[in-house]
Amino acid sequence: MKGADMFSFLKLRQVILAGIFLFSMNSVARAVPLNEGPSRPGSPLQEGLDHLSRGRVDEAEAKFKEALKDDPNQVKALLGLAHVALLRKNQEKAVEYIKKAIEIAPKDAEAHASLGALYASQKKEKEAETILKKAILLGPAFVPSYLYLADLYVKHKKLEAAIEQYRAAVRIDPNNGPAHLGLGSVYLALKSFDSALSAFGRLIALAPMSPEARNLRGITYLKKEMPKEALEDFQAAVKIAPKYVPAYINSGDVYLLMGEDEAAAAYGEAIQLFPGASDAHFKLGMIYQKQEKIEKATDAYRKAISADPKNPAAHNNLAWLLDEEEAGSNEALTLAEKANELSPGVPAFLDTLGWIYYHHQRYDRAIGRLREAKRLNPDDPSILYHLGMAHYRQGMKKEALAEFKKAVGLNRSFPDAEKAKEMAAKLEQRRN
Repeated sequence: MKGADMFSFLKLRQVILAGIFLFSMNSVARAVPLNEGPSRPGSPLQEGLDHLSRGRVDEAEAKFKEALKDDPNQVKALLGLAHVALLRKNQEKAVEYIKKAIEIAPKDAEAHASLGALYASQKKEKEAETILKKAILLGPAFVPSYLYLADLYVKHKKLEAAIEQYRAAVRIDPNNGPAHLGLGSVYLALKSFDSALSAFGRLIALAPMSPEARNLRGITYLKKEMPKEALEDFQAAVKIAPKYVPAYINSGDVYLLMGEDEAAAAYGEAIQLFPGASDAHFKLGMIYQKQEKIEKATDAYRKAISADPKNPAAHNNLAWLLDEEEAGSNEALTLAEKANELSPGVPAFLDTLGWIYYHHQRYDRAIGRLREAKRLNPDDPSILYHLGMAHYRQGMKKEALAEFKKAVGLNRSFPDAEKAKEMAAKLEQRRN
């Protein structure tokens, strides 16, 4: 669908403070928290932890193994080796080390939490939940267990359950940044903006020099339709970190409410700082598309896809432009199919694909996609008009007339309203 912005700026599990661990291969190496706890200064274990904190993986491994030679039952040394294994993407070995730690210390909450977090990263959700709950029972004061369990619930959209775990973490440690981050993000997803602002406010108090915290609160203000406050936070983020790209992109979103030129300038600044900012290219493309600068819009969408080949909205919007330029374009069809593959069940994407199938005279497929788009968004007049045209080409005149009438009834001034009126009048005349 033309100009449809299907990007969601909310990313529930952003990393903004050390100590929060996400369920992805990029961050699974941090699933072992390595609570440093008591360790003898200058001991092999402490030296291993120091090496690990500085990214010296080989040296850390050697020291953890030395620690185990001194005492084969050192749980933290085993967890250190598990961390090293994860950094080397050897999950099987990491599980082996953690299970050995649990065998030695069956009531160790940290070891259980580590295994639960690792299972979560492997998409073993049931096992992860069971072990993390056990970790909480074993060590009710060990905060990472609550955070891992909350993140697991977020991943599976059990947001109320996630809130419960984040709140438990805050009760134990009121100054825990990741817990406030989690609460704010979930409240934002639930559109509980005041609660989100409160959580992000505490986060900013704990980490006043974090551009990410300012950015998240700015997003919340923007969703709450408070652009002045949003812009203040985005500008504060840029002042703290002049190369922090998301703040420029989000500033552009605020400026877009005031004027397209100001927004384009903000997106342009983001692109100068980080040419791979797919979202900035995409939003710049939307401005150009609205201004009917089609060549520039096409170029911006192509750059958005080059920066992020999994950007479904850029695929969709580029497909629409190419199909408008050349009805029946094979490239447009490929792009529209890719958008639906990347993000199934989006009405705007289904509409684009259905309309391109229509231009390819593949009317059965067009009707199938457009009916699904209508089911998901029954009050979009453009979808109804497109479905009406596909019905018409298939000789289904009664069905076509019904769609044209409903489209015009919903909005007498949508882009194809005059065509819908003409088609409805034509079919009415023939029926009479």
